[in-house]
Amino acid sequence: MLILGLSPLFKSDTTAALFRDGVIESALENYKVKPSGPHGIPEEAVQYCLSKSGVTWSDIDVVAIAGDPLRGWGRRAFSRRCLSPIASLATAYQQGKELIRFAREWTGIGTLRQRLQNTQKMVSLDHHSCHAASAFFFSPFDKALILTLDGEGDGRTALFAVGEGSRIRVQPPMPYLDSIGWVYSRATELLGFIPSKEEHKTQWLGLHGEPVYKDKILRILRGQNIRYFRRNPTGSFVTSDLFFNRLGLPPNGSGFTAEQKRNLASSAQTAITELISDSLTSFQRKTGINRSEEHTSELQSLRH
Repeated sequence: MLILGLSPLFKSDTTAALFRDGVIESALENYKVKPSGPHGIPEEAVQYCLSKSGVTWSDIDVVAIAGDPLRGWGRRAFSRRCLSPIASLATAYQQGKELIRFAREWTGIGTLRQRLQNTQKMVSLDHHSCHAASAFFFSPFDKALILTLDGEGDGRTALFAVGEGSRIRVQPPMPYLDSIGWVYSRATELLGFIPSKEEHKTQWLGLHGEPVYKDKILRILRGQNIRYFRRNPTGSFVTSDLFFNRLGLPPNGSGFTAEQKRNLASSAQTAITELISDSLTSFQRKTGINRSEEHTSELQSLRH
């Protein structure tokens, strides 16, 4: 069986992979062959995979997309109303953006269906379930805890699951509004880096700082995030003045010293790592899976 796997359409890192009878024959990230190309179907990556295996679209048995546009739109549209419950203009703006995004993604799905000439050949899979599968099925473990994290995938920000044998049991998902990925990307932006692209620079910078703000950031993350982080009417994720006041930092990062930047990077990294570790420990106790039973836990933190 030939399966063509596609990462979520209209993302910045669209990818194609071709499987033959469960074995990967070829895979490529589209930006490596067309860095400045538009987001959407990874045309160049798909052509590379098909050419390398000597097959055409008509030979493909299934096209699997790591994302479900309809479910994602529904979850995001509902959740974003909660971000601006009393700001009707902001809510209307966000709803309009979500409709445009959904229309664009659904058009991409339609294009794929035309090429396949058989709608039964295409499946849309839950974004985080795909992350979970890639973490567990390529691991050496027969049973494991699985945690996936990103900014937002199909209207979800994280997924806890238990992998056992050939099955993955998904646990209740983390709410969209509690995105740790959003917080980390906002910290990246405050430090002068490009959010959703240069988070690795935040990690590197954190190695040279001290986590002096860690405890305060942890209290913020474990409390009511919406007081400190919110979406403005244009859809941008912003930090409120209360956040800077709580940490004793200049507002909006405009006056950060080099030392403050290093310490903020270290604090964000340490606080989020501790928060994730605590979540995994709680999940581990709930499931009873631990190393003493010759099992292990698997953490995969993935960017948006």
